[in-house]
Amino acid sequence: SMTSACRIARIATAALALLAPMIVQAIERCDKNHFILSEPCIPTWTPVNSGLTDLDVRVVAVDPVRTTTLYAGGPTGVFKSVDGGVSWNLTGLQMAFRNFEDTNAAFQTFDRLPPWFTAASLVAHLAIDSRNPNTLFAATNSTTGAWYGQRRLLKSTDGGETWTDRVSPGINGGDNIVSLVLAPSDPATLYLANFDGIGDSWSPVVRTTDRAATWAYLGYPILNVLAVDPLDSRTIYAGTFDFDPYFTDLPNGVLKSSDGGETWAATGLTGSGITALTVDPRNSRTLYAATGDSWWSKTATGLFKSVDGGDSWARIDNRLVAPSSAVSAVVVDPRDSNNVYVATRRDGISRSTDGGATWAPFSSGLQSLVIHSLVLVAGNPNTLYAGTPAGVFKATD
Repeated sequence: SMTSACRIARIATAALALLAPMIVQAIERCDKNHFILSEPCIPTWTPVNSGLTDLDVRVVAVDPVRTTTLYAGGPTGVFKSVDGGVSWNLTGLQMAFRNFEDTNAAFQTFDRLPPWFTAASLVAHLAIDSRNPNTLFAATNSTTGAWYGQRRLLKSTDGGETWTDRVSPGINGGDNIVSLVLAPSDPATLYLANFDGIGDSWSPVVRTTDRAATWAYLGYPILNVLAVDPLDSRTIYAGTFDFDPYFTDLPNGVLKSSDGGETWAATGLTGSGITALTVDPRNSRTLYAATGDSWWSKTATGLFKSVDGGDSWARIDNRLVAPSSAVSAVVVDPRDSNNVYVATRRDGISRSTDGGATWAPFSSGLQSLVIHSLVLVAGNPNTLYAGTPAGVFKATD
């Protein structure tokens, strides 16, 4: 899809080609006031931040039924928009302010908040129930990088107005919830991966099949990211941290479980930390995995694709525009698997229209190239939202 101005440019190009066959450079992209030769039509990102009192957005989630309803999470809490990002309001999940100049102030609590909400917490993950979109989950993590008991999982059943602590005793506390995913085929099933830090007691992966009423402890300790098969809630993939010096006896890279996380087997990219992992929503045999230093330097080492459920992997980042920083998200268009978007922690966003064979920059208009979160709303055209330290940005493609 393209803007009307780009359509006009391409029609004009066709007319020029008929009048002057020697013209080989086509006018492909148009800005507001002039044409640019030989570049593809690239949509521009625009900020949609009215009402966001804290622009440090770590995660964006879209209501799968009412796609103009959005949620944005960060250090202030969870904001909600019901008009596609035109305006935002703070929900009932409100965090205390941050103050890192004074160590004591960084852990103050406030009368309006439960005692376990501290100024060293932020909302890092959001997940929305596709069958009952008023039900959503939020994971809060430490903002300090230290292990001070900031981790919580909360649930709302009224679209974010009120929240309750839904995680069984023994899970809350510790450091970070590193991944939170709902099974697309069964949103009552939720997987959560914890991290307590080197030298601490490692928390397991946990699973619920009843929307967080009860939990099962699954036990693999060092996962960084989870992805669920879109057709089978018990088939899950996981990427590990790159902790080889500490855990040489444990499988690493991409792991696969066919029994809901009870057992795991290595399925490729061993010896690598996995910073992002995605299953194609149209073809669950196709996966994308980004490798890199997922712990210390947050740098990238590769982007890979599997078309056989993880049995084999091919590197696809040879023409990736932004390979120098770790990949934070890979998003596949649910209507057209050829459209793939890659977000990075330092170099913005890249787009492929041929399933990862080639890549082009997709960051025009972004005010920050640090991308924490990237989500896509399928349509004609598609709509994308990016969560950044400069707020939420929107593009149509």
